[in-house]
Amino acid sequence: YVDNTNTNQMRDNLNIINHCLKRHWSDLYLSDDEWEKLQQSLVSNKKYDYTPIRLHRQTIRRIFNSTSFDIGGRFYGGWWQNIPSAYRGLITIDGKRTTEFDYGRLHPTILYAKKGLTLSEDAYDIGVGKGDEHRDVIKQLFNAMVQMKEPQDRPPRDVKFSQTGKTWKQLRSLILEKHEPIKDKFFCGMGNKLQFEDSQLAEKVMLHFAKQDIPVLPVHDSFVVQRSLQSWLVDAMSEAFSQHYDVPIDIR
Repeated sequence: YVDNTNTNQMRDNLNIINHCLKRHWSDLYLSDDEWEKLQQSLVSNKKYDYTPIRLHRQTIRRIFNSTSFDIGGRFYGGWWQNIPSAYRGLITIDGKRTTEFDYGRLHPTILYAKKGLTLSEDAYDIGVGKGDEHRDVIKQLFNAMVQMKEPQDRPPRDVKFSQTGKTWKQLRSLILEKHEPIKDKFFCGMGNKLQFEDSQLAEKVMLHFAKQDIPVLPVHDSFVVQRSLQSWLVDAMSEAFSQHYDVPIDIR
C-alpha cells in the first residue's frame, strides 16, 4: 500500500501509545510457583490456542483484515491478551493493582445508534434459559449473524448451542425477532467493519491517556488501568463513544 495522511496519522498515534507503554511495566501478581503453574496450563490447554506468556511483549500493533483500512484494525500483541480472563484481575502496572472496564453490548449498541436508536435492554436476552444462563452463546450467535454475508441454514462453526434446547433456526429467528429495528444489519458481512469502529474507540481512549503518560492495556473493547484511575477511564470511554454515536452506552 501507499502511505497517505490517514495511515501516517494511525502510525503516529500508535507510536505515541507504544512509547507510553514502553516507559512503564505491566506484570502479573503471582508467586513463582503460581507463575510456573499458569505457564504449564497455557501450554497444555486443548480448548484455547494459548502460548506461554512473554512479558517483554509490552507493546501493541494494529492489524487490518483486508486491503482496506476500514476493515478490522484492532490492537494485538500485548502479553496480557494471551491469558485466561480470570487472571486479568491480577495484572499490575508499575507494581500497582489494576481494574478492567469494557463497553457492554458494544456492537448491538453501535448498530442501533446508526438507526438513531438507543439500545436500552440486554441485546442477548432472547428469552432462552434463566437469567444469564445462555448469554454468552447468544452473543456468539449474534456476532456470527452480523459477520455472515448471507443467511445460512447451517449453524456457525465453533458455536455450541445444544444446551439451549433450541435449534439453530429457532435461535436465529428469536434473535431476528428481538432485533427487528436492525434486522437489515444481519447477514451482510458487517462484523469486521464493526471491529474497525470499536478499534477507533480504543485508539481514542488509549491516545487520550498516552498523551498524559498513563498506560492503558487494551483487550479489544475493554481496557486495564491502575485502580486509582478507574473513574478517569470510565469518563474517557463514555466520552469517546458519545462523540462517535451521540447515544449513551453501558460501561462496566
